[in-house]
Amino acid sequence: IDDLRVYNRALSDNEILRLAGGAPCPTDGTTWDTAFRDLQCGLSAATSGDQIWIGEGIYKPGSNLFQSFVLKNGVTLFGGFLGLTANTKETALSQRPAFNAASPLVTLTGDLFGNDGPAAFEDYGENTTRVVVATANTAATMDTLRIRGGSATRDAPFHAGGGLRIFGNANVTLNSVVFLGNRASTDGGAVASISPLQVSASHFISNRAEQDGGAIAITGTLQVAGTVFTGNFAREGGAVAARGPAKVQGSLFSLQQM
Repeated sequence: IDDLRVYNRALSDNEILRLAGGAPCPTDGTTWDTAFRDLQCGLSAATSGDQIWIGEGIYKPGSNLFQSFVLKNGVTLFGGFLGLTANTKETALSQRPAFNAASPLVTLTGDLFGNDGPAAFEDYGENTTRVVVATANTAATMDTLRIRGGSATRDAPFHAGGGLRIFGNANVTLNSVVFLGNRASTDGGAVASISPLQVSASHFISNRAEQDGGAIAITGTLQVAGTVFTGNFAREGGAVAARGPAKVQGSLFSLQQM
């Protein structure tokens, strides 16, 4: 035996296939009927100019707390679809149900064991360090989904941006994205970026950083419009710590006890 892993939860079909060395993505992802059951499969197959439509559900980046969903250059993630749960499967973006920030249809979660407690950051010991990552030179968009349960509390570079970490020369756009209950031991409980970031019609709820930027910590250019920041916490910049040019329009900042 040269590799042994012990799990205290049931594995998904795709996780079992990967461990068994079989085909990791047994469908082609071109229709709802042949949709990938694992978002990692969609990201692996996508190329610049593609759209990934994500149907209702909860998606985990893997079984290792250092795994993340890595955005692809030129690829847009569109959540908010009913997909296979709809009587008539959507064939256009306009057919998606209206975005509901309180209960988004699609969640990307760092809660690998599915055991996060009701108290703030309870049972986060196994949570992934970064739910989503944008690597250098990546231009990507995320639209109509929720990112929750990221726990960037390990040694560098896994200490910032629990929900989304954006590295150099990337350019990320967030439309109708909810960041809920993400944390970091340094900066950017929800998002940490050294590159440009555009945010619109989004919600940052109960995210925490032990140093700067409970919701967002950024050194690149920041543009925010129509976004709500509620109950985020940090030593400095409870909601946003911006060290570069920042423009905020039509947004709401409020504080609640965490």
